[in-house]
Amino acid sequence: MDEVEDKKPDFFETIIGAVSFRKKYMDLSNYLLKKTKKATEMQTELLREISGEGTGQYKLKFDNGLALAHDPNIKVYDCNIRRCRVFTSAVRPMRMVFESRIFPDGWQEGDKVPESKDYAAMIKNGDDMRQD
Repeated sequence: MDEVEDKKPDFFETIIGAVSFRKKYMDLSNYLLKKTKKATEMQTELLREISGEGTGQYKLKFDNGLALAHDPNIKVYDCNIRRCRVFTSAVRPMRMVFESRIFPDGWQEGDKVPESKDYAAMIKNGDDMRQD
């Protein structure tokens, strides 16, 4: 992540990144649900896929960072696979933990790059998030 080009994205880059991430996650979720229904097997397969050891098409790493749509000051880079997990409810929501950087308002290229921190998110394909 040291060689990453860090800058605050514009509005359209943020939205395009969010849509791209959502599609990648939905495809991964559907792939895992078709492959197995057991949470423990899904957990193992999830870790293989996002680490790049599986099919390779679901690896979750964003070399230039992905700005989060709800807060573009936060950019996620790489998935911390040791901290991710699949929950046992019907649609198998996933807790994903990413390495991230929180850029303060007014940050410009050339300023000190913020330290990396974990950013956890619960990601779910379908149903109401409040049920989990």
